[in-house]
Parts: sequence; C-alpha cells; structure tokens
Amino acid sequence: MSFNEITFNDLSNTIYNVLNKYKNELENSDSTKNNSDEVGLILSNKNTLMKLLEEDDINENDTFFIEDPSCKDIFNYKNASFFYEQLKSGNFYYPPKPHHKHISLVLMAWASISKFPIQFNPLYGLREVVKSEQEKDNITFIKNDNNNNSNNNNVEQKEQEQEQEQKEQEKEEEKEDTQKVEMKYFENLNEKVVLFLNENWNNNEKIMENEEKKNQFIFEFFKNLSNRNLLTMFGIRKTKLSLDTILLPGPIQLIKSSNLLHSPPPATSKLTVSSRALSKHGIRSKDSFWGSDKGPELVKNKRSEAVLIKILKEPTWINIHLLPHDIKILEIRNQQGYGLRWTADGCFFRGFLEPQMEGGHEIGWRH
Repeated sequence: MSFNEITFNDLSNTIYNVLNKYKNELENSDSTKNNSDEVGLILSNKNTLMKLLEEDDINENDTFFIEDPSCKDIFNYKNASFFYEQLKSGNFYYPPKPHHKHISLVLMAWASISKFPIQFNPLYGLREVVKSEQEKDNITFIKNDNNNNSNNNNVEQKEQEQEQEQKEQEKEEEKEDTQKVEMKYFENLNEKVVLFLNENWNNNEKIMENEEKKNQFIFEFFKNLSNRNLLTMFGIRKTKLSLDTILLPGPIQLIKSSNLLHSPPPATSKLTVSSRALSKHGIRSKDSFWGSDKGPELVKNKRSEAVLIKILKEPTWINIHLLPHDIKILEIRNQQGYGLRWTADGCFFRGFLEPQMEGGHEIGWRH
C-alpha cells in the first residue's frame, strides 16, 4: 500500500468515529469507564479516548523562535506522507496530535510492508536485558584463554559449564524482555491486519464501501489492545521502570514548555529554560551536536529550539518511566544517544542528555 491521501483520511475518520462513539457513551453515562469485558481496556477508558482524539494545544500567545519551517509546520498531519515513509523505512518520528491519525499511519505502513512497522533498535547503555559490554568481554577473554589449553579436560569441562550458564542466562533475559513479548502480539495479528487493510483500504473505488465492516474491524482491533500494546504503537519502550498508563504529550506542548522563560518577569533576561540548559552541554560534544553556546539571547533560544526539533524529528528511543522519588519522566533520544527529558505530562522541560558512555559521570560526560 503506497501513501494515498484518500486512504489516510478514510482510515483516520473510521478510527475517529469508533473512538468517539465510546467516548460519547462514557460522557453521556457520567461514567469514567465502560465495561472492559465487553469493549476492552482502551475503549472503556474515557481519559485514554480523550487523549487519542485531542489536538495539540496551540494559541496565539505561544512563543516559537524558528519560523521557516516552524515546529507547527513540521509536527502536523499535513506531513502525513513523510511520517508514512519514515515508518515504512524502519525509522520513526515523534507522533503529532491527534494520535488517532498516527495509528492510521501505522496501520497503512503495516499493510504496505506486510509486517508491524515499529522497530526497537538497540541503543548503547539503555537495553536492560542485554549483557553489558564488560560482561561480554569477560566471556570472550575466558574462552580465548581456555582455547590455549584445549587438551586439558578440566578446561573443556569449564567451557561447557560456561556455555550452559550462558544459555540459561539468555533464557532468563528472554523472559525479562517484555518488548519482545509485545512484538509477538503484533506478529500474531500480521496476516489478519495486512489482508483486511489491503482488501478494504487499498482501492479508491472500494474505500467508501463496507463502512460497517470497517468499523467492526477497528472496534475489534482496539478491543483487544492492552495499554502497553497501545504504547508500543507509539514507539514507546518497555523497561523495568516504564509506566504503562501514560500517553505521549504532543510535540508542540513539549516545545512550548521548553520555550518558557528561565527567569520570569521582573527579570529582564529572555533566555528560555531549554536555552539555559543547553549552555552546559555545548562544551561536552566534540562533534558539535549541540552547537555553540555563544551569541545573543535570541540566537541561543533559536539554537535550543532547533536542537529540540532535530531530536523530535528522528527519535530512536522514547520511554516514559520513573526516576528516583517516583518522578514520572518522558525521555527521548536519537540514534547517537543525544536526548531530552520532560515531566511525563510534557509541562516542564528537565534538560538535555548526553549519550550513554562508560564512566560518564567521572569525565563530566565529555565525548
């Protein structure tokens, strides 16, 4: 399935209508939840339904520094074909609102490449269920040493014991890797999803037909989704401290909160919270990823907003998780490991992140 504006609009509208139907039922019944046994977890939760349907909050008083293109031009579904191609090629983007349109793009890309398009590529230092590099090196060194004495029966026995231990450890890691469990869920749906979408949304003449049948398919799809399944469709990682019940704030909300003044009036400085935070990072990166920390305040504000947009356009790692003291955090990193943090609701920017590295604290994260 190639990108087709008619397909995208019809699929998005179908998803919207199904979600909105159950949201309205909840609002009319003055209840916060429908019967989850009948409609599933997603369609029975009014807050989740509202989050999936709402637009990013933009008003004329919001402050943005880059105008051509602005973040409002980048993070909206006028760029649906770009987002679609990102998904098809195994890349990702930070999903704009309304989120039901992102779901339609995931389904379209899924039908096109005949497999679930969300991929979770490894990022150094952030895969909890994989052995550390040091552990891998230790295994290698042991095997190399033992190979020099391969005629020794005791050494051969040790090698066998080590291999057995390694296999058992890998089995345990497999159990812990809940992300793989998530991917299995979507793999099991593959044939059904690909067949139905290609039959009903891949031909302009048929797109307007079988409305009831399409509504039922979307209903069944959402009925069987868990909260974590839904987050997986948004490229959100699952680690030991991940939260399963919080949806992503919109990208415009993230940039707006990053562009708040670091020192509100009566202070005269116009530096934003993100610009102030970025000033600590410029000297740490030899590849100049963060850019210079020089220039007037307006230039610094534009620079920090540009960095935010650069990471949000091509994220590799998105996670909503807990920090010590139960602080709920949204963390976003690119393929190089550079990252951003907000509170999980997107209202407060908490800073930039350097790539993970051995001994990072000791060397001040200089790289």
